[in-house]
Amino acid sequence: RYLIARVAPGRYVVHFRHPHYRAFRTDVTLNAEGEKREVNAVLEPGRRISGRVLDESGAPVAGAIVTASNGEHGAATTDAEGRFMIGGLSDQPIYCLASAPGYAATLRREVAPGTSDLEIRLPRAGKISGRLDVAPLPRQFTLRLLHLDEETRGYYPKRTVTFGDDGEFSLENIPPGTYKLEVEAAGYRALDVPELTLRAGEKLEDVRIRLARGR
Repeated sequence: RYLIARVAPGRYVVHFRHPHYRAFRTDVTLNAEGEKREVNAVLEPGRRISGRVLDESGAPVAGAIVTASNGEHGAATTDAEGRFMIGGLSDQPIYCLASAPGYAATLRREVAPGTSDLEIRLPRAGKISGRLDVAPLPRQFTLRLLHLDEETRGYYPKRTVTFGDDGEFSLENIPPGTYKLEVEAAGYRALDVPELTLRAGEKLEDVRIRLARGR
């Protein structure tokens, strides 16, 4: 049983959620002060997934946040052994994202509901930093990080960040992989599009990107 008191007239959505059941939502309208409405819910048992989050060496990652989504949503924090369990999910394939400080977030797609031995490996996060090589510096510039997809051999946007007028940039928490850096700045054109390969935990510093005035 539950009671929510002193609710003003209006239209509401009541949302019921339990870690082991699918969420239930319903609309409720209160038309007058003091009106009482009884809203009951029947929760259907949800599907679950469980597994472990490990680092590259196979050691457990404690305190990692794992989220799962397939129309329903759930989240859990890994224990000292890197284990997690998320319930209340639907029957659809699950997208599962794991993240932890110092590691690059890892997404697992199309995980089958009911999976009990899901293993997610988190690589140590890397960093790319450097500066623009041009004078005068633009008032601001946008840096686009493109990631190489090994299957298609194409580059796809990973992150876009705008920086200020000191010409310096820094991108952190980057997964291992091969990347390109594209720069856009009003009144300038890029002379370089650096291609970089980042290993787990590596810091690529002092990357220089040349610009020229005009388009």
